[in-house]
Amino acid sequence: MNNFFASCPRGMEAALSKELHEAGCRGLVPYRGGVDFEAEDEALFKVILGSRLASRVFLRLAERHVQDAKHLYKKFLDFDWTEVFDVEQTFKITTLFDLVTKEAFGNAMYVSQNLKDAVVDVFRAKYNVRPDVDKEDADVSIYLRLDQGDPRGYSAQILLDLVGAPLSRRGYRRSVGEAPLKENLAAAIVGATDWNNTETFIDGMCGSGTMLIEAIMKSANVCPQLLRVSEYLAGRSLAYDFLDHAWFTSHASREEAFNKFAQSEVERSLKALQNIEKDKFYGYDIDDRMVEVTRQALVRLGIPDGRVHLECKNATTLTAPTPTGVLVCNPPYGERMGDVDQLRGLYHELGENFKANFKGWRAFVFTGNLELRKSIALQTSARIPFQNGKIECRLLRYELF
Repeated sequence: MNNFFASCPRGMEAALSKELHEAGCRGLVPYRGGVDFEAEDEALFKVILGSRLASRVFLRLAERHVQDAKHLYKKFLDFDWTEVFDVEQTFKITTLFDLVTKEAFGNAMYVSQNLKDAVVDVFRAKYNVRPDVDKEDADVSIYLRLDQGDPRGYSAQILLDLVGAPLSRRGYRRSVGEAPLKENLAAAIVGATDWNNTETFIDGMCGSGTMLIEAIMKSANVCPQLLRVSEYLAGRSLAYDFLDHAWFTSHASREEAFNKFAQSEVERSLKALQNIEKDKFYGYDIDDRMVEVTRQALVRLGIPDGRVHLECKNATTLTAPTPTGVLVCNPPYGERMGDVDQLRGLYHELGENFKANFKGWRAFVFTGNLELRKSIALQTSARIPFQNGKIECRLLRYELF
């Protein structure tokens, strides 16, 4: 059993921990921006292909206690980096601080440079040649996580990025709106509602379709990595960095097990997509171009035409198609698009339409502007915190009687 770290946007750690537990992981320890965990190969593969919330997954390679950046170099000279990757492969190092270590160590580039020197010196000592650094498109991405530690010194953990491109990049989006949600944040928002996967689901401001599609995939239990892993199985893409790591390629049984699991997930998911229930999912947007972008994303994912109702329509004029259900809206909140004064009117009209046309439903508004929330003349039954990049947000719940 190996030790890993799964990263996620701030505020999603508890939900990610629950997801990891359901995948069969053990030793779960929520941490700022992610969760430490232990897993056998089977559980790890479930996390990489099945997590809707994780951004990246890392293998923990080593931990040392250090006093400063120069001490870091000495401490990692005794680690055999040649077992992690080959000299022909390129690498890069990214340093992650907490608040205490950022103040103590200062410049991340200088810290990374010291660890890089240790890596190349280990290779030189063994092979008389060193691997190259590639900061843009490295074969191997190494992360150095510096924490407060204990009296022995600061904790310096070496993490190997297993996935490369973030897991949030599902592959169904080619075009996005002005302020798109990352796919794993959208999945977390859907999960934070009390939608039971069988009720009618409406995204009243669907944009490029991210939240709508994440809801569809969740309800049908579709593998979130369906498109990426399909490209890999077809021989068109490596898909994940770990597929070229010595940790993975040196064990034929591990590679065989992953390929078998990946193939079964693709076959199961493709079948599930064909059974998406008609008139259960609705996506609306005031911009007809975004409606078309969403339509194309649905096609790319493999959802049969006509199963999802898409329409160019103002969210303030929507009506409920069924007696009960869940309506989610992600209106602009003035940080990246829209004028705040004009948005007050939009928020007010949303609330009025909720009251007039969605009795018996639960409505959710995701916003990063709590002042605008006051323009909705309804009492919230919950205010769930989220972090969208650097913007502190809330998912507001309204019971509509």
